[in-house]
Amino acid sequence: MRLFPESHPDKEYDIRVCRGCADVVMTGRNEGVETFFYQLEGTCTITVTGNNSDGDGKSSATTHVIEKTGCFIVDAGKAFSVSRENGDSVGMVVIQRPRLNEQFYGYTGWKPEISY
Repeated sequence: MRLFPESHPDKEYDIRVCRGCADVVMTGRNEGVETFFYQLEGTCTITVTGNNSDGDGKSSATTHVIEKTGCFIVDAGKAFSVSRENGDSVGMVVIQRPRLNEQFYGYTGWKPEISY
């Protein structure tokens, strides 16, 4: 569930509150921005995939279990999946897309700095 509806005037923030179900997995990838997770109730598992840091071009995956009141940031450009194992798991996901308000409101001189 989105915290701000599509019609909300602030376009820079995408804030969602997610409740878990065993058969639902959230996936995503944000090229130019980080994704912030905060666990309100229960636990969730975040799996992050991307290229190894040694530059060999091979893909790697790391898994992180986030407990109640825990937080985690997925780096820009990394693909991720989130699973919540039961209906007691509730978390918040925040993505900030800098300068998107300028584009929406038509401010002059706007130049995209990141891709979505």
